[in-house]
Amino acid sequence: MSNPASATELFNTLLELAKSAGIDTQVGEPKSVAGQCTAIRAKWLLGARKVKYSFRCLLDEASYQVRFRESINESSWGIPPLTFTVEKTSQSGTRVTQDRTDKSLSGEGGHLPFGDLREACEQATRAAGWTFTFEPSKSP
Repeated sequence: MSNPASATELFNTLLELAKSAGIDTQVGEPKSVAGQCTAIRAKWLLGARKVKYSFRCLLDEASYQVRFRESINESSWGIPPLTFTVEKTSQSGTRVTQDRTDKSLSGEGGHLPFGDLREACEQATRAAGWTFTFEPSKSP
């Protein structure tokens, strides 16, 4: 590892990646970026359903390591509207990538590209000369 980028430089890059993906971000100390967005939302008179994406990136300056966590949380109340879902999932070891699009009869819905932010953060981290660690079993 020759001349890794500074923590501040990498931190700003990861923050911009999250913001450009349309995710509401929060900055924490020491050097962490977290965020969430409601990717899919469908409602009607008798109920609703939504899917939230959450992530957290923790930077460890001492070991030049970025730890990444992400999750999807699906919730509903009442009788959720009838929704059509198209989903493509692939898995390699503990890494799951999912591309999901939902549409309800009312036209509401959304798109969730689960794993895209992780891959972008991993590329930016490795390009900066840092180590990227994905923690799939830990909640953001």
